[in-house]
Amino acid sequence: MTQTVKLWDVQTGGVIKTFYGHTDWVLSVSISADCTTIASGSDDKTIHLWDIWTRECHCVIKQHNPVGCVRFSPINSGHIISESGGKVWKWDVDGHQINPTHNGSHIALSSNSAWFISCQGAAVVIRNSDSGVVVAELHVAKGDTHGPCFSPNDRLIAAADGSTIYIWDISGSVPCIIETFVGHTSNITSLVFSSPSFLVSSSTDHSIKFWQISASLSEPTSPTGLLNRC
Repeated sequence: MTQTVKLWDVQTGGVIKTFYGHTDWVLSVSISADCTTIASGSDDKTIHLWDIWTRECHCVIKQHNPVGCVRFSPINSGHIISESGGKVWKWDVDGHQINPTHNGSHIALSSNSAWFISCQGAAVVIRNSDSGVVVAELHVAKGDTHGPCFSPNDRLIAAADGSTIYIWDISGSVPCIIETFVGHTSNITSLVFSSPSFLVSSSTDHSIKFWQISASLSEPTSPTGLLNRC
């Protein structure tokens, strides 16, 4: 059912639990770092927060638009960010808004939750998670950026523009594009780093592709880059 959230056992491939409560398509799901809570965003214009063990929904956050993306903080299980109506929101797990909203969509958090990225037309915008201050803007040619993500070591950012993938190195004082991957024949739907040197992409061309980034470009560096100075 499109209105449900399912929890799967990765060892057996079986469904462990099913969560019912949404009244329209579920668009995004995230699990808290302490593995106690699931957050789900839906076309029904709500975020549901579920207790993994009891399957009870202990909080519903209502929005004015469908919730296209929801993400738990990687280090703080009490905080989530979401995207709805072209705005980025930050919440606690009791449904209280923490910070003012910011323009953007297709959001992702750094591994230490210090920064988040969102897409705004031709730009991928990096902001400080606490203050919301813009740290940097990364631009592409066409103007339909989506699917941004940080590498596990927070040195690289990847985003798609149609069927093309761009990768920026943000470890220096000025972010720069280091890789451009072309191979999909239709729009990319999702990007994720499997390691600092490997990226996985999926597309509406019905394919999943694995991309290798140059080892010298993905190795950790000393903390002197753009984000570490902010």
